[in-house]
Amino acid sequence: MAEIDPEVQPQSFRGLPAGGVEVTVHQIVRARDGSLLSDGMVLHTYTFSGDRVARMDVSQAPTSRTSPSGTANSAPPGEGAGGRCCPLMWP
Repeated sequence: MAEIDPEVQPQSFRGLPAGGVEVTVHQIVRARDGSLLSDGMVLHTYTFSGDRVARMDVSQAPTSRTSPSGTANSAPPGEGAGGRCCPLMWP
């Protein structure tokens, strides 16, 4: 299994009617050797259980610079993208 080196830069935040948060993110994914795998916009949609993140879904944003693989990740935080997860920081 190949490892990746993702970098995400939040661009905007939007509260959802059911209490979740949708974050539009500029995502750059590189292979461990530094070669570019994708560069585009994705949506991170967070669902909460109390004051904790219960689920994070990743989907392609409506507009994107390149065509990412188009796959979605519905894993709980820390279980996607090779187990890498970073702390959430809200404005």
